Amino acid sequence: MKSRLTASSTETMELLHFLLEGVALGSVCVLGVCANCVSTWVLLMAELDLTSTFVHLLVALMSFDSIFLVGLFAMYTMPMISGRWYHKNVYTHVVPYLLPVVQIAHTGKWERKDTLLKFPLKRSSRMIFV
Repeated sequence: MKSRLTASSTETMELLHFLLEGVALGSVCVLGVCANCVSTWVLLMAELDLTSTFVHLLVALMSFDSIFLVGLFAMYTMPMISGRWYHKNVYTHVVPYLLPVVQIAHTGKWERKDTLLKFPLKRSSRMIFV
């Protein structure tokens, strides 16, 4: 009876692992990259009353975020949805190069976010900090 509970528990954990890393994380990555592309297009093409520095900071933030999301997709979602072939032929060769890029993008994303939080927004005649 005890081995049956362990087998059931293992299957449940594998299913949960697939649902979180394969389905949920993959969906968030795809939606995030799409949203970043649309946001970048809107910021660069629309006639918004924003300073060019602020727009460039936002585009840099979205670029770092997109690189981070693509890296997460390649490192976590692809092995879950493609099986052993991806892990054997692609994952082991790509991760040593992809992991540092993802970490740099993650660091750049937070550094840009901190810069944006200190960027002043003009309202009337006084400066308001976000």
